[in-house]
Amino acid sequence: MTEFLTRVGDRINPIVVKETRQAVNSRLVAGFLLLFLTVQLVVMLLMITGREIADSDNINLRIGRDMFTFVQGILLGACMILIPTMTGARLAAERSDINVDLLFISSLTPRAVLAGKLFAAGALALLIFSACAPFMTFAYVMRGLDVPTIFVILTADYLTVLLGTTFTLFLASVPANRGLRILLGLGGFIPMVYLGAGLLVLTGGFLQGRSFLDMSSRDFWAGCAGVVLLVFGTIGLLFVWSVALISPPAANRAFTVRIYTLGLWIAEGIGFAIWSLYISRPEPMAIWGVMGCVFFSLQIVIASCERDEWGARVARRIPRRLVLRVPAFFLYSGAAGGIAFGVIGAGLTALIHAGWYLVVPPPYAGMGAPSRETEPLLVAVLIAAYAYCYSLTAVVIRRAVSGSGFRSGYTWIITALLFGIGCTLPYIARFAFFERTYYYTDDYIALYLTNPVVMIGDAVSSSSSGGHVALTGFFLVAWAGIVTLANVTWLAKQVMNFRPPEAEYEADE
Repeated sequence: MTEFLTRVGDRINPIVVKETRQAVNSRLVAGFLLLFLTVQLVVMLLMITGREIADSDNINLRIGRDMFTFVQGILLGACMILIPTMTGARLAAERSDINVDLLFISSLTPRAVLAGKLFAAGALALLIFSACAPFMTFAYVMRGLDVPTIFVILTADYLTVLLGTTFTLFLASVPANRGLRILLGLGGFIPMVYLGAGLLVLTGGFLQGRSFLDMSSRDFWAGCAGVVLLVFGTIGLLFVWSVALISPPAANRAFTVRIYTLGLWIAEGIGFAIWSLYISRPEPMAIWGVMGCVFFSLQIVIASCERDEWGARVARRIPRRLVLRVPAFFLYSGAAGGIAFGVIGAGLTALIHAGWYLVVPPPYAGMGAPSRETEPLLVAVLIAAYAYCYSLTAVVIRRAVSGSGFRSGYTWIITALLFGIGCTLPYIARFAFFERTYYYTDDYIALYLTNPVVMIGDAVSSSSSGGHVALTGFFLVAWAGIVTLANVTWLAKQVMNFRPPEAEYEADE
């Protein structure tokens, strides 16, 4: 038995051992855990004594449910604050310019490093969840909820903590200086708050019986399984992004990311198609269409930050046969291949999304009234179009200032700045040169063409008339055409240079 445990211990990821040992020995974790238990105990005692005084003559069947709601809020808040912050801060410290060598002097791969940190964070989350187990059990004894409900809510909480932790690992993996990391941390705090608060609202409604979900039905558990798989798929996507960011620049970092994105896109498409056929409604495929376009739009933004040339390590792996080299161009690291991968993926998503309405027509279609079921398709197309235009515009600016030493990996900063300018400048121009109001009308709608938030919302609201949709489409086509022509030589050069070194020598001969 001792030998078996020794072998198991030797096979455990050393990062898991190190991170877990540091968390257990950390005074911060111990103090936070004691404070967490004390707050739970005080809240529970106050609730019990208050309920007993108010309902001394009646049996309150809601006290267990109310108690569980408070404990769950404390649990989720504590985990969303402590675990992602601590995990992301440690990786950011190792990712800094001072300690960056710590990631490469070890024989562990970047995947093993991040996997160890994620597993250690999951173990710490289980430790905190186990500290809540007695209070959860006491809430169950006080009546008002059953075991399956507790299981579903705790599973949702745990998956949310893992998702938030993976998101912070991704932010910590982004190459940036200390000031930019602080901005990324502050910016990442906002979606974390929305993620935790949104889950509390959903689970609160579920506990209060304001949900239409029926836990006794088979469809409910099938839907839960689908949501769990979707969350794990998103966690995996963030994970492979993080691995690519901390991998050496000479490696073929984008290959795994694009393979995973393609596999996730296909798996989700099959799952949502089965769901759509089961309920005979097109909404599931509409969700898949919007998600797919968002994922491939992110691929376009990421690809704009990749290198223009391939190092010897990647070039040696380029297939010699043309039939294999063509798909490899879209999957290997490289800006042109990544942009083409995102554009083709978004285009196929939009085509499949549109064609699905022929397989499962939207309700009330063909009765004279325009159906709003097709609006997600319009949203998906506009998201991809704006992502393409802003990313290619950022590439034009980055190439123009390439002599100043600006690295291609920071192209996303230009994209973010352009997006901010495009969203805010129309309001400033409207307030400075036209009517001093923040509202927009048909007379000044052209000012907001660079603002995707306004134009996507306006296109959806006016989809029945189609006036502003045509104007937005014409603007995006013109913008996309201009930035494509501005980058056509840059793109063509990468296409021509994508060949192994042996092929170059043979061509010279």
